[in-house]
Amino acid sequence: MRKELCYPFLYETSVKVEFEILTDKLSSQLGVCASYAEDRFKNELLYICELVYHLNGSIRGKEAIDENHVSFLKARYKHYEELTKDGVRFVVPQGSILASQLHVARSMGKEVVRKMFLVKQEGTKISDVLFDFANMVSNYCFLAAIYANKVNGFSEKEFVSRSY
Repeated sequence: MRKELCYPFLYETSVKVEFEILTDKLSSQLGVCASYAEDRFKNELLYICELVYHLNGSIRGKEAIDENHVSFLKARYKHYEELTKDGVRFVVPQGSILASQLHVARSMGKEVVRKMFLVKQEGTKISDVLFDFANMVSNYCFLAAIYANKVNGFSEKEFVSRSY
């Protein structure tokens, strides 16, 4: 193997490679989000950033995400749900820089869930807790974005579909 490789599994054909690259991207995106956040919110985002890296290795290696991590995200989700209960829930992804970056992370979270599903379809055993965690990362990012807009004085723009 060449020393210049940026990632040792690049030439594999498994969807695991796509999953691992995407979780790396999501973790990096959460790091970007943290750079726009303040104090406790910043630390929370950086913690989730690290957890996403643990998710990254949990399929190829030892499972490093457990129900406690899912519970943490659920609790933070409920916290932001309470703080933003007066807002709309289907929004155009816009607003503050932090909220906009969190919406990008939310979307990446969905991609991670989809890649995990495809890895499972290839025959890799994946526990439900990993799916729960990945889904909660996306859900968390959504309400964190709504919260970021609220504290930064941006109003949400409700999205009303003409298709459904």
